[in-house]
Amino acid sequence: MNYVDKPGLREKSMAGRTWKNISPEDAERIRKHLLKEGAINAPVKNPFEKWRLKIYNCLFTYYTNGTIYRTPGKPKVEELDKYIDSIVSKHNKTDKAKFLIGLDETGKGEVFGNIILTGVLFPARISRKLSTITGTADTKKKHAFRYWDSIMNELQKFTCEGFSYISEEIIPPWIDKYNLNRLMDIFYHKILLRLLEKYEPKNLRIVVDDYGVGSRLKNYLNTLQQAGCNVIIEKRSEDKYIETKIASIVSKYSREKHIKGLPQDKNLFIDGSSMGTGNVGNAETKLWLEKWYRQHKNWPPFVRKSYKNIRKIEGTDKKLRKVNPENFDTIVPDTYKKLYAKGKKDIRVFSIICPKCHTDLKKIILKIPSREFLCPIKDCGYVIKNLEVCLYFYLGRIVITQDILTEVANLLDKLLFPIGFELLIHTNGNFLSENSSDRKAYELLRKFDNYKLIKLTHIRQSKISEICKKED
Repeated sequence: MNYVDKPGLREKSMAGRTWKNISPEDAERIRKHLLKEGAINAPVKNPFEKWRLKIYNCLFTYYTNGTIYRTPGKPKVEELDKYIDSIVSKHNKTDKAKFLIGLDETGKGEVFGNIILTGVLFPARISRKLSTITGTADTKKKHAFRYWDSIMNELQKFTCEGFSYISEEIIPPWIDKYNLNRLMDIFYHKILLRLLEKYEPKNLRIVVDDYGVGSRLKNYLNTLQQAGCNVIIEKRSEDKYIETKIASIVSKYSREKHIKGLPQDKNLFIDGSSMGTGNVGNAETKLWLEKWYRQHKNWPPFVRKSYKNIRKIEGTDKKLRKVNPENFDTIVPDTYKKLYAKGKKDIRVFSIICPKCHTDLKKIILKIPSREFLCPIKDCGYVIKNLEVCLYFYLGRIVITQDILTEVANLLDKLLFPIGFELLIHTNGNFLSENSSDRKAYELLRKFDNYKLIKLTHIRQSKISEICKKED
């Protein structure tokens, strides 16, 4: 809530609200109710407005696209909000669900930075409170980071009441290499497995903002439906369902936080040009990209090289063929997949089955510079495809000891080492002061961490088992 000053009184002011997809019939019911409560007609301002009503120092406007917007007003307006909520509740009914889960992403239209996918989970009983916080937030519009930060701060206050979220990030090199929608299936599958560890499907409603959901995720959602879960896959679902709207807001917050940090890197300044928003239609971004390529003839690792705008700047129109990243489940033993589905990850029992010689492998060869993963068995040497996606899905972490720190950093700088993972740096406490090459290597890793191409985490020997093994 905001505050408005009045003579001798400091009164709370209700934040603005938005309701979407209101039918003309429902809008008429709402209009009549507002008039009955004492609202007065106000003149419409443009052809996109159907009617305006003024009451309690606020204005209700119904638009031709089916949206009702209310400006901030007195606390009394909350009762009118409840009435409108009851009219449009056909979109927000939680049925018998005790908990709501929403999946949505942001960043697909940008030429640099990661795509952020988020799953949120919260009890149905606090959905109206969260709806009040999100208010008029529209993730399709550009806002300063502080706008998303303020909403996020309010949402996180409900952590003690059961609000939680998990975000995953698809990095540009993977966006360039793999079919994006199938990657999103994999990442959302991973998010759901983590969110559902302690919940029964019969108590859940899951809403997925439909991006072109594929068979992998649909099959998993079907198993949840058969167990009693209410599953909804719908385009523009954030306009109807509070759970996907909040997932969209959290994704937007995470991406804006990441993009906000990029211009601080002095290595990215070029002729005083700003990097802009990263959106393909942003004039500042286009100018920065043109200047960068003209000067360097290559791209920073956070730029999506497969996008048409980038390829146009390079002067190439060669069609790219992307890889389907999904075909990796057959190389993981069923015993481990069952453990993982129950929320248990233990690297000590993880292994890979070679598709050619069918050996159960605990070691894999990484071939440089092709970055191919090979079966180490003599007379086999089979190239195991999509293994980096498989390892990310089931493990997501790589332990880096001090003796290979410099080698890993140098390979990473040339994009010859697997990226997208959390790198657990296993070192002694004062390694940076002991060895200048280690210090340089660490700075290289920090650069990639800043670009969100890896996540850098320090651990000690005593923590390895605790971090690499997660059990209920």
